[in-house]
Amino acid sequence: MVFVTGCERVPGARRSRIVAKRAERGSLPSSPTGYESLRNSRDFRRVLDKGTRRRVGGIVVVDSPGPAGPPRVGLVVSKSCGSAVARNRIKRRLRSAARAAELEPGIDYVIIANPQVSDAPFDQLVGWLHHALSDRNDD
Repeated sequence: MVFVTGCERVPGARRSRIVAKRAERGSLPSSPTGYESLRNSRDFRRVLDKGTRRRVGGIVVVDSPGPAGPPRVGLVVSKSCGSAVARNRIKRRLRSAARAAELEPGIDYVIIANPQVSDAPFDQLVGWLHHALSDRNDD
């Protein structure tokens, strides 16, 4: 019996071929959402340590200058917000609200959710995000 593997290991790489190709390009391709995701813990820490915080309603928006290009967004939803199902629902709602917001290119954003986000109407959630971002433009 002969076994054939579906993908070969890239010499010297620890990642799959797809991830290696994305890394060669520098980042993930621009998505239809208008923003990219913050994926690196180093970037999260940089934004949280050096960024400007704005608390509006049930969210805290932290922003900091990032690399040139589309805005990048990271979400923080702690276990105090509920079960895994509830936290994933909050993250979906925050991503949808971020799509509706006007995010500036070259800025990294971290959106921190509080437990009241799960019960807030979506229009109110979008309003909180718009208010926090408009406060950024007033500075």
